[in-house]
Amino acid sequence: MMKNPARARVTAPSPGIPSVAALQELIRADKLDEARRAVLLALGSGRRDAEFYALLGEIALRRQQFARARWPLARAVRMQPRFGWHLMYADCLRRLGETTEARLQRDLAAKEVPQTPLSFYACGRAFELDGALQRASDLYQEALRLDPSCALASHRLGVIAIGEGRIAEACDLLETSLRDMPHFVDAYIDYGSALADMGRFEESVRLTRKALALDSSQYALWHNLGHALLNLDRSVEGIEALDRALAIQPDSATSRFSRATALLKTGQFEEGWREYEWRWRKTQIPRTDIAAPLWQGEPLSGQRILLHHEQGFGDSIQFIRFVPQLLELGAIVTLLVPTPLVRLFQGIPGVTQVAAVLDTGDGSFDFH
Repeated sequence: MMKNPARARVTAPSPGIPSVAALQELIRADKLDEARRAVLLALGSGRRDAEFYALLGEIALRRQQFARARWPLARAVRMQPRFGWHLMYADCLRRLGETTEARLQRDLAAKEVPQTPLSFYACGRAFELDGALQRASDLYQEALRLDPSCALASHRLGVIAIGEGRIAEACDLLETSLRDMPHFVDAYIDYGSALADMGRFEESVRLTRKALALDSSQYALWHNLGHALLNLDRSVEGIEALDRALAIQPDSATSRFSRATALLKTGQFEEGWREYEWRWRKTQIPRTDIAAPLWQGEPLSGQRILLHHEQGFGDSIQFIRFVPQLLELGAIVTLLVPTPLVRLFQGIPGVTQVAAVLDTGDGSFDFH
């Protein structure tokens, strides 16, 4: 007797297991532990819906657990390819350094972008993070075509414009972004930077103070304020702002270097020069081609010391005046300076040699 053909099974919601929508709400509320337990309960009870694997991967992504996110996201896109899941999987792979596979997932998402502004924006972000700025710009423009008030898209277009040196255009885009989303702190941060890049420091100060009234916990806002005030010669106020920035990010070389400059401008030389050492972590790279230790105040009688230029001509001319102090300590002084300064510095009494090119790796010096 012929058996009845097998019927398709419809998985009914299991008792005690929240719906996918409820789980998504838990994730949006940052209740990640509760959401993860519920997803694992669902999978443990025999549910094998692609949505549960995607949710498990999303939870791991939010926790920065990229290796843990990889498997469930891969399972989700294999079971049911979806735009958003491809993007999440691409993000996970990118963070794991698997760039080729990440771009493949990104491209799969880009083939079927849902016709919504946020979808085009999200896809654009994936291309922007990969450095494909023209493709990202096209996707952001498509988001704006669908919704001219999509502040997220105009913001990212503004950021790209800043990076490409189109600062005036960036200001227009970022102003538009803030018009459409007045509490968008990221746009305030980038707009303030763009205004400063144009030398519009007063406007940058006003804009940044407005943003700080919305959110005073943002490091970048305090740094931008300090930078603008420093450029307005309001260094005392600049130090106060930079102190607030450093209270949030104590190891920021950018803010420490700016603060050093402000301290020097206000005559606080001892602390200012001490802070100025942060330049080696920000604007300059220490030389590694000199076969001698950096001088830290050791006795110099009979010791050969190499003085080499570090910044511009003006700084070299200003600080060459300390050479006599080294000579008084008994040092044998050699100067390594840019070619245009050689003839000028050759007139300094007591200097053994002045050159634009030297072999600094042959052990000829005791200190530098």
